[in-house]
Amino acid sequence: MLRDMKQKLQSLIMVLLLISFAGMAQEPSVLTIEECYARVRTHFPLVKNLSVLEEENALKMENVGNGYRPELLFNAEGKYLSKVIDLNKSIPVPGYDIPSPPKDQYNFVVMLNQLIYDGGMIKHSKAVESAKTQTSKQALEVELYQLKARVNSVFFSILFLQYNDSLYDLTIKELEERIVIAESGVENGILVSADLDHLMAERIHIEQSIIENAHNIQNGLQVLRILIDSILPANVILKRPHITLDYGSSLNRPEIQLFHYQKQLLTQNQQLVSSRRWPRLSGFGQVGYGQPGLNPVNIGFDPYYIIGLRLSWNFWDWNQVRREKEILELAKTKIDNQMDVFEKNISVDLVRELENIRKYGEMMEKDGELILLRRRILSTTSSKLDNGTIPAADYIHDFNQYVSALIKQNIHELFLIQSKYNYLTIKGNTHDTL
Repeated sequence: MLRDMKQKLQSLIMVLLLISFAGMAQEPSVLTIEECYARVRTHFPLVKNLSVLEEENALKMENVGNGYRPELLFNAEGKYLSKVIDLNKSIPVPGYDIPSPPKDQYNFVVMLNQLIYDGGMIKHSKAVESAKTQTSKQALEVELYQLKARVNSVFFSILFLQYNDSLYDLTIKELEERIVIAESGVENGILVSADLDHLMAERIHIEQSIIENAHNIQNGLQVLRILIDSILPANVILKRPHITLDYGSSLNRPEIQLFHYQKQLLTQNQQLVSSRRWPRLSGFGQVGYGQPGLNPVNIGFDPYYIIGLRLSWNFWDWNQVRREKEILELAKTKIDNQMDVFEKNISVDLVRELENIRKYGEMMEKDGELILLRRRILSTTSSKLDNGTIPAADYIHDFNQYVSALIKQNIHELFLIQSKYNYLTIKGNTHDTL
């Protein structure tokens, strides 16, 4: 007997544990908008280009740096001359026969060139490549940042639908309670069957809204999954964010930094262009084997070598360098103009969102009053319906007005939060979110 009770107790504990684990497994996961930002930053395919740009820059820098290393060349040449100089006729020497150069000549040369001074061209070329990479990375940052606006739009759309889903659940429960009361009223002759039909038809209408809303939520979640490149559980719940705004914070958009990097790139190009005006000094050496070698009248193959220095200086270029630098300076002016236009557009967008923040804030102050009145009206209408003094259509009208007031309150609240997030996103200060 005692053993049976012990086994039953163990079985009961196991069942309770399984139920507990099942409940834990079915608990909905919560997703915040900050987590969506982080996942976009981590998982979006465009992020991979950051490492690609680093690898690309490393290869380019290595290639440019090779200009400091010695250049080793091999050259082979064979030729036949139809006529060569006859020194005996040009410079006759009595009693001495001067041999003429051979008509078939061959030359095999290994040449070594070593740059000694280039006026800083390689150094400035490296700076240009580095500035190009920095600019490309910042342009990528701009593209990634623009995804935040898309995240805001999708996130708040789903948040609104999920709230409506819970609202529909509450309203249909209230309607079902009213149907139960109406069924009793029909049986007791207080209400006619048409009133019950009106209530049941409204329940079907709400059930259709629940179905439509559920599919819209899943559609939004599918878009969000693609956008953040993450697998989301079907029962994921988006957390309504709470934020604080610092209206005095400075503009921190990545586009501003991109404009600065573009101007730095132009400055580096100006310095590179200027370096072309400086002289270039290099050393060279040649080791060769050929016929006639260094002695033009030698018959046969001879080895030889040559070493020396080479100085080149393009000291007059008809002001080509000056004009190229002026062109680059004009390009800087164009970037300054683009920055001005961008900042003006940002100012316009900020004014719009600030007005939205004030508008939805003021509307929310009236939402509470409206819901309280609609609830009181619905309560009165409910009593009248229960007593059979009004038709069900009047109750459904007031019921829908009450539900509409709840939905509008949610719309205004979410639009207020979204406008604040849009303000932060436009200003480039999404790190201020809490």
